[in-house]
Amino acid sequence: MKHLITLGLGVTALLAVYAQPQAQTGGDYIPITGATMGQVSGLVENNSGAMVSPRAAVQATIFAQEYPDGNVIATVSGTAACAGDLGLSFDFNAEYNAATGAFTGVYSDTPGVAPDKAIVFNNTEGLKWQAAISGQAASPNGLKSYDLVIDVEVPESAVFIAERIPDNLVYGGNLNRTESVIIPVKVPSIGLDQTLTMGIDLTGQWSAVAVPQPDGSQTFTGKATGTFKASEPAKLTFSVPVIGNQTINVDFTGGFGGTLFYLNDEEVAFQGSWVTQAAGQAFGGDISVNIEFADITRFPYTIEGTLAVETGFSQMPVIQVPFSVSGEFPLDLTASP
Repeated sequence: MKHLITLGLGVTALLAVYAQPQAQTGGDYIPITGATMGQVSGLVENNSGAMVSPRAAVQATIFAQEYPDGNVIATVSGTAACAGDLGLSFDFNAEYNAATGAFTGVYSDTPGVAPDKAIVFNNTEGLKWQAAISGQAASPNGLKSYDLVIDVEVPESAVFIAERIPDNLVYGGNLNRTESVIIPVKVPSIGLDQTLTMGIDLTGQWSAVAVPQPDGSQTFTGKATGTFKASEPAKLTFSVPVIGNQTINVDFTGGFGGTLFYLNDEEVAFQGSWVTQAAGQAFGGDISVNIEFADITRFPYTIEGTLAVETGFSQMPVIQVPFSVSGEFPLDLTASP
């Protein structure tokens, strides 16, 4: 039978549940999972310092289980991203709060960093929730501000009697690649003008969900996450008047994250941001991993932004280096990552 979980404080229809007590488990209700649709609205600071509306996307999964005694266990987890020279990536998770009827939890605005900023998803109506987030995150020019609203909705056609979304609707694989990158380093104030050729190791995963729609069609949502690092450290050598020759070790690590964007009828892409840190400062930029329907044997990608190189000198602790790399991830497909 169709059962509707009803919660206090005016929040109803947390999740439409197609379930019934299971005699073999003492009358417990079976778990319910919902795949979401959604959108992100608001403002992000661009490279000129103006607050503008970003191109953005979100994906999430909601899990709920109600027991005969009325106890409810529910969680929401997902990612969101902004793209188009406004690269941001968010990772969030929250649990149902019986005292407020909302999902309360934490989010991160830095790829590779565990969520630690507060987030609250309030039920707006039916199977819809909304959360507001604001703060500052890394960019090619240092920290940039954001003030965003995340909306998620579970179509009743995307509610499943299971602990997870059915395997036949979930796809994913690895994003592993070693790429050679040329990095020009120019710092006129210290007479530094060199070009480095380095390897960059990318290690990550992607996943996508085909979300069933009420009209029988499907819409895809998804995410990509991972890390990157220099294959081997490189060295910059230069001369400083009075002091003499100096050497800087160039080494970097960081994280990346993206959410699936619909670009056009021929292409989608995981887009978001990457971040690296040096001497307590965070810099980064945009990342895009494209999926072209005409050729899904490869995933072309681009990474652009500012790389921070730690110098070890108190007068100039960090050198900011424009950074760009592109290549292709080979297709690595699994049915359910």
